[in-house]
Amino acid sequence: VGTLIIKSEPADVSYSVRPANTFFVASDANRSGRTPATLVDLTPGDYVITYSREGWPAHDETVTIGRDATVQTNWAFRSGIVKLTSNPVGASVTSDGTILGVTPLTLSEQVPGAASYELSLPGYDTETLSGQIQSGQILALTRTLESEDRIARLTDTDERPVPILMPQPEVSSRRIVEPLRVDIQLVVDRYGNTRDLSIAKSPDAEIGKLCLAAAAKWKFKPATINGKPVNVRVAVPFNIMPAS
Repeated sequence: VGTLIIKSEPADVSYSVRPANTFFVASDANRSGRTPATLVDLTPGDYVITYSREGWPAHDETVTIGRDATVQTNWAFRSGIVKLTSNPVGASVTSDGTILGVTPLTLSEQVPGAASYELSLPGYDTETLSGQIQSGQILALTRTLESEDRIARLTDTDERPVPILMPQPEVSSRRIVEPLRVDIQLVVDRYGNTRDLSIAKSPDAEIGKLCLAAAAKWKFKPATINGKPVNVRVAVPFNIMPAS
């Protein structure tokens, strides 16, 4: 028979040993316990060792036991490091609802695996950073936060604003002798309201003011970028027709 010495860093973690490449395994062929351990009566062949530490991903490795041979294994549960930065700095970092600190932030002794963090700063959009923590490596995550007041370009949006309430100007038809077009420039904010209105084009100053007042009451389904509502500047045309 052969001998298997099982160690780990840190010590006192669970292990199990089972024959590899065997479809049916006798119950007494499986061994388990806690590290460190020495198994002295293994039948020669291939075995799978599984190391299990609470809160960590399990680790499997295969060893070959020879007749009258001693094999030693040592698996180290090495943590990773996460470095989080943002522009501007000072963003609050949370993960699974727990506040971890503010950027720039270094998190040591992190368990390998998928990780996700939320960065939040008053006046800026909340951003999510995700990555894979690797054993013994540094995961660097950074993000430039976007101001809530920024005005996005219409061409950058995934969905453009859609008007859902469009009151029209109260223009007396007696003043209109030919068709008129009035263009109002405005910003549709992330809540679907209008702001920063101005008359871009109007052949009649008084009618332009009436169109400006009407546009101020418009409501929109806001534009979005990556599914998030954003502020965007648009032009709203009013076509004023004379009475028939």
